[in-house]
Amino acid sequence: MGKKAFYEDKKVAEEICKELLRGNKKSVELLYRKYHLYLVSVLNKMKNKIIYFISNEEIVQSFWLAILDNPKIICNFDGKSSLKTYFT
Repeated sequence: MGKKAFYEDKKVAEEICKELLRGNKKSVELLYRKYHLYLVSVLNKMKNKIIYFISNEEIVQSFWLAILDNPKIICNFDGKSSLKTYFT
C-alpha cells in the first residue's frame, strides 16, 4: 500500500472523526462495510490464540461499538499505516 492510499485512509478517518464528534454514528457505516469481514477473517485465523467462549462476531461487534462510543479511536489515526493495519 503506497503513501497515496495511506493519505486517502487518513482523509476518510478525519471525515468519520468529524461526523462522530457531531454525533453522526451512521458515519461508521462506510468503515463497517469495508472492514467488517476482514476483521472477522483475522479473528478466524487467530482462533487458537483468543478466548474461545466468545464468538468472533461478538468480538468484532464490540470493536464497532467501541468506535461508536469513543470517536478518539478513529480520530487518533495518524495515516502512517492503512486503516486495515490500524484496526488489527
